[in-house]
Order: sequence, then C-alpha cells, then structure tokens
Amino acid sequence: MNIIGIKKMINLRLNHYSFIIFFIILSIMPQCIYSQDKSNIITGSDSGTRDFRTPSIDYSDYLCGQMSKDVNFRISKMKIVRTKIVDKGNVLFNIIPIDQFGNFIQNLTNKELEFDAILEKDYVKYKSMLKFQSESKLEKSKKTNLHILVENSILTTNLQDILRQIRNLIPKLMPTDSISVSLFNQKIQNILPIESAQAAYLKLSVENVKCSGTNSAINVLYQKLNELETHKSDANNIIVQIYTGYENSSFIDTYGDIIDRAKDLNIPIYTVGIGTKVRSFQTQPLSEATGARYYDLQEENLENLSAILNEIYYSDKVFYQYKLTPDAFSEEWDNLVMQAALYNGADFLDNFVDIYFKAPDIMTTNKILAIYDKEESFPDTNSFESYQMIALYMQNNPTIKMEITGYTDNESKTTELALSRADKVRDAIVSFGVNPRRFVLKSAGDEEPIYTSSAPQNLLALNRRTELKWLREEDKPAEIKGELAESEFMADQFVITWEKIGYKAYYKRTVINGETMYKVILWNYETNEQAAEEINRLKATFQDIEFKVE
Repeated sequence: MNIIGIKKMINLRLNHYSFIIFFIILSIMPQCIYSQDKSNIITGSDSGTRDFRTPSIDYSDYLCGQMSKDVNFRISKMKIVRTKIVDKGNVLFNIIPIDQFGNFIQNLTNKELEFDAILEKDYVKYKSMLKFQSESKLEKSKKTNLHILVENSILTTNLQDILRQIRNLIPKLMPTDSISVSLFNQKIQNILPIESAQAAYLKLSVENVKCSGTNSAINVLYQKLNELETHKSDANNIIVQIYTGYENSSFIDTYGDIIDRAKDLNIPIYTVGIGTKVRSFQTQPLSEATGARYYDLQEENLENLSAILNEIYYSDKVFYQYKLTPDAFSEEWDNLVMQAALYNGADFLDNFVDIYFKAPDIMTTNKILAIYDKEESFPDTNSFESYQMIALYMQNNPTIKMEITGYTDNESKTTELALSRADKVRDAIVSFGVNPRRFVLKSAGDEEPIYTSSAPQNLLALNRRTELKWLREEDKPAEIKGELAESEFMADQFVITWEKIGYKAYYKRTVINGETMYKVILWNYETNEQAAEEINRLKATFQDIEFKVE
C-alpha cells in the first residue's frame, strides 16, 4: 500500500479495529509524512518537517498535531495554556486535551469534554459558574508573532544547542506567521529581527555566539514590550523567555512593572527554565500573572525544547475556551488557585494554575553592578549604559540613596580590593551627575560567595562582583531567616510553600563550614522588633524551624 492510500484511510470513519491495524501498518513502515501543500512526499526522521494538520504517530507529552474525534482516541493529558481576567473576577481560560501522541482532539462538545474547574485558596473553595465558550480552529486562527528571548549570560553553557532547537522549530511554523530571536544578558541583542517563518530558517545563525555578563531580564522585557507597543500589529504577540540562570542585574523596574505592562498590552510571557540555576519562584509567577505558562526543563532533556516551543505556538491557535465566574468577587483577592479536571472515561486528568488579580511581589535577590576578572577593580565599560540609567533615576528621585557592596573570591580575600571595586562603581555613577554623598560603600570581602570554589570557573566570576541596594524611606528592611536547605531545588520549594500561605519569601546562597547552603528568607518587616514579634507567632506553628532576625 502506498502512502497516499494510507492517507485516504485517515479520512474514513474508522472503527476500533481498523484504527489499530492502521497504526500497526505505520509502525512497520519507514517514517514519512505526506505534505498537503506539496505533491511530493517528505521522508526521514526529522519531525521538524511534519505538518501540524496531520495526526502525530510518535509518543509525545507536548502538543504536536491534531485529530478529529471521529477517530477512536483517548485523552491522556489536559493542560491549561492561557488565562485572562475579564470584568470583575471573571476568568477566561484555554485548555488543550491531547492524546498520548500529542494530538489535539478536535470537534468535542462541552458534554463530551466532561470538564470542570473551581477557584480556591487555602483549602477554601469559592462557588463559581463554569461556561463553555468555543473551540478555536487552526484554519481560523489569527496571525502570530512569536518573540523568543534567550539568556546568554555567564550562567549559560549550552547556548548553541538552544539555538539549534529554536531553528528546528521554524519549519513547523505556519508560513504566514513571524518569529524573532534575541539574546540577552545585561543588554539585548537581536540575532533574528522579526521575519516570516519562510525566511527565518536560513537567517538564524547558531554559530559565533558567546556568553558573558549578567542577567537583566526585567530590563530586557521592558524594552521588548516597549518595542511591541511602538510597532503595533493585528497579530497575536507572544513572548517566550528561555532562562538558564536568574534575574540578577535589573536596578529600577520590577517584575510587577513588567506584569502590569504585559497585561495592558495583552501579551503573555511564557518561560522555559533550563537547568537547576533557574529560580522558578521568580519566573513561574511572572508567566502565570501574564496569563501564560511556565515550563521546567532539565539540561539532559534539552532535545524537548523544540517540542515545548511548538506547543506554546500552536496552543495559541487550537484550544477550547471556558469562562469561570465566581458568585461573589472580593477586591481583597490577590490571587486564587484554579483547579481543573477532565474525565477521559477512566481517569481524572488534573491541572492547576495561579490566577493573579494583582501583580505579585517577586523578590530579586541580587542587583549586580559589575563582575570582575581576578584582582581587577575597574568595572567593565559595558556596564556604563546601566550606570547612566541609575544616575538619571537618582536625579529624578532625590531622596533615594544607594548602598554599594564590593565582593571578592576566596583567592583574593582582601577587603581593600572589594572596597576599591565599590568605590570605582560609585565614581562611574557620580560622573553622570549624582552627588557622591548619596552613596554608602561597603566591603564584604569573600564572606558571601554566590558559588563555592568547586563550581565551574564561569560561575565563580559572580563571586567577584559589586551589588546595589536602594535605601528608600518607605523600605521595610527587616527580614527573618527560616529553613536552611541543602539544595537550590529544596529552597525553591520552601519559598513556594511560604508564599502560598501568604508570606513574602526568597532564598540566598551561603557557605557554612565550606558547604553551600541556601537560606530561606521571609521579608517585608519594617523593624527588627516587628520581625521578632512575627517569629514568636511562627514558632507556635513551625516548632522545628530555627527562626532568626536577619
């Protein structure tokens, strides 16, 4: 039987047995894909050339094809892929039901979906009304502009592999849509300006790219949102940021500013976090608060990046939309958890997401002004653009002061070198017209390394740094030390747990007896006395944690 004959079989209303025979036949044939747009047959194992409109026959956890409900199917996953708050507390959200091959199941009715969702917080469920809205179909979907931002800071070690995965994605995009790709550290570099999918594949280079500097994701997102507002389009704009590290050098704007701006422009910001250095307590609420989704990816599974990007892209085109309306909306709600479940005839498939009615407070633990070569005390000139922005901000906010702390690594232990680094950064900012008396200089020497001496050399550079801390009258500087975690993953889980019960939390690295540990910090207390009072309350519930005022 030739491939065209097999394709005709797909269009028949197959009964259960003929469907099984169909897949047995396909499994023993060389993998091939029939292109509906061309008369020839595309062969080979590269799934980058496959047509989304035809059913996938390879196992996949991610959306990669579509199939009519007329064919025998079993939904194996249900994902909430997009949310949007409309009116008072009403939540519009999109779901994708997919089978074990990653196929979106088309043409299902509300009754056939057997879907339900609720809003809850702290185990209190809020009575709500769920209403099916519509199904979005590929052939009627709007044009999409996909904007991918890739971290290339000193924490990135696999940049070329990431770019190859993005390049593998491009042939899967619809030819009428567009894509842009940018790299970012403390600056943004457009390596593929917005291009049609047809032209982008040849123009995206994956060679001769280097990783250096720090991560100013907040600044970069602000620039990208400004750019998209300036160049308005009828297309759906989607931002995907690919992190390999964490935000550590944005000085003025906050994640809250980014969330408010993205929501005003109706632009979701998806995040793919690769590896263990990513701080999901920052990136997950950012994505969910803009109505998008967070994806966690281990470095050893990097080959799945193209599939994740493909799911993000096509889930903007095919989905089922629902509206959830709480009976009584409260202005005091900051966020609620939306829990959803779909019954597939045998099991309940669950998914949940945080719904943010207000931008969450997301702590950024470092504001790195510069990193240094060994024994070097002068900041890199690449940082001077940031210093000029800082100077302008201080001129516009005359009551704010700045604390600059210098650090060294364990091979350059002198406090004098650390203080010299802080002094020269101050001089650079003062040169843009700021009174030098508005600065407080400190030296921490090698006492607060971000990484221990056993870490790779590229990470140790972050120990040789200067950091900024704003001194504002309205700040609440007192903090409480909570758990000590042995791993960054464990610390991240502690932070998520604290925030779910209403505390503001983050974690930071410390070295105890030569071992890297992670201190969980509860913050936002006006005085040490207020923090001490909170510790007394905490001890009544969390008796096994040794709390301490920081």
